[in-house]
Amino acid sequence: MATFQTTARLSRHFEEYAAFHKSRGSHVCHFIGIPCIVWSLFGLLSRIHFTDSVDAGALLFALSMIGYLRMDWKLTLPLGALIFGVYLGARETPTSVSLGLFAMGWVFQALGHQVFEKNRPAFFKNLIHLLVGPLWVFVQCLSAVGIRIQLTRPLTRQP
Repeated sequence: MATFQTTARLSRHFEEYAAFHKSRGSHVCHFIGIPCIVWSLFGLLSRIHFTDSVDAGALLFALSMIGYLRMDWKLTLPLGALIFGVYLGARETPTSVSLGLFAMGWVFQALGHQVFEKNRPAFFKNLIHLLVGPLWVFVQCLSAVGIRIQLTRPLTRQP
């Protein structure tokens, strides 16, 4: 099993994020909702062209990679490859499907917070959590296949 250590900055963001996501039901909702939202955003934004070769989806990709690099470059490299693949695939997704995925993703997010957590999403406290959510799902998937991510600071348990 491979183990990677995160930066203190990412550990702090994960600690804040974890405080809003404690229940298994919320985790399941987020594992469905976040990928739907990410895919749909790239699909929808790829329809907005600035030039023949640059669209708003590419801009979202570039800006999000800058944000992820500021958090933890070691995780940004594999996440960036995955998200670039998502961007390429999402560009081919029909607009109606992207809209459906977007709506479905937010329904799952709302269910996770209203039904299971009884709280507001973490991004209401700090917009950086719009980036932390996809990274959180990615790290959980890595863990499921045996790649362990060690936090620089251990997550504190909330009562």
